[in-house]
Amino acid sequence: MATIDRRGVSVDATDSAVAGDPNPGLAIKVACRVATTASITLSGLQTIDDVAVAAGDRVLVKDQTDATQNGIYNASTGPWTRANDADGNTELATALQVLIVAGTLNGGYRGFVLTSPDPITIGTSAIVWQALSYPSSAIEFVMDGGGAPITAGYKGIVEVPFDCLITRSTFLADIPGSIVMDVRKTSYANFPPGPADSIVGATPPTLAAQQSTQDTALTDWTLALRKGDLLAFYVSGLTTVGLATLSLLVTRN
Repeated sequence: MATIDRRGVSVDATDSAVAGDPNPGLAIKVACRVATTASITLSGLQTIDDVAVAAGDRVLVKDQTDATQNGIYNASTGPWTRANDADGNTELATALQVLIVAGTLNGGYRGFVLTSPDPITIGTSAIVWQALSYPSSAIEFVMDGGGAPITAGYKGIVEVPFDCLITRSTFLADIPGSIVMDVRKTSYANFPPGPADSIVGATPPTLAAQQSTQDTALTDWTLALRKGDLLAFYVSGLTTVGLATLSLLVTRN
């Protein structure tokens, strides 16, 4: 039975696949192995985002000095060519998306969206790609003294669910009081963490005769977290509160 796709084209189950052209008119393209991090020469095999690119790899080129050169390419030992599903004016449109498989900065199935206004003319239009953004999330840790002031020492651990950056800390208590918290980051292989693994530097989350405080400057903090990192929470200063919550607002990479 035939159906009509979003382009108004009749599509039937008996239609044969288009060889070498995986999805020319779709808004989500076949994933690229890597994405550039700077302007490159569109020729020859090279290392991009810490990945040695092989002939035939799909590469999202997004940082050219001449933005009309940006796009999805097939890597080659000689001059690169635009990928078959992204080499025509009808194959590029505002909000088109593509995922990146590998790379230190852009890998891990990070998504990019085409933000250039329609219509897009290859060779003339500036082709602009922007990383897809995710809603902010929070990594939260609750400490309970069981009716007594929280004691100093190790209180527990949380696993980081995805690559992210810490953008704010919020420290809350049940009553006005004083408490200082250290946060230490480690991997599973290096567990347990020690004092040298602290990510808060000289500005740990601190309540000083307060019930709440927020820190967006995060001076001296190590802000980048990776999926699978373990965050250990230590009370490192005098405590006079019996219940406290430390919330780390994070932006997913």
